[in-house]
Amino acid sequence: MKLIGREWFWLLAALCIASAGLVVIGYLLHGFDINCAELASGTEIRPMGLTAALTFTGMASIALGGVCALVALVLSVRHRLWRFTIASLASFALTCAPLAIGFWGFNHVVTLHGLVLED
Repeated sequence: MKLIGREWFWLLAALCIASAGLVVIGYLLHGFDINCAELASGTEIRPMGLTAALTFTGMASIALGGVCALVALVLSVRHRLWRFTIASLASFALTCAPLAIGFWGFNHVVTLHGLVLED
């Protein structure tokens, strides 16, 4: 019988980091949506702080969650646990979700309220 406790730990750590990144992204976008509701359509905005926070959160999720998923991948390949190998590859892909969802949500809020981004 193979011990799979360490693989589970690293796999769940990667998924928790990705989930925490999604929660932070959702919080930031919700606040941005509430603030943009007061603006008239066609208003020029330059949300540099928000885009920096979205980027930092997405990159932190990829870096920290990716390391955890990579450790789970190495341990699962070493012990020849192929289901964990596939699951760790999927969790590595899920750590990229906060970055993609953050920028999609930002563009959605901007187009929803009819705002214009300054150059």
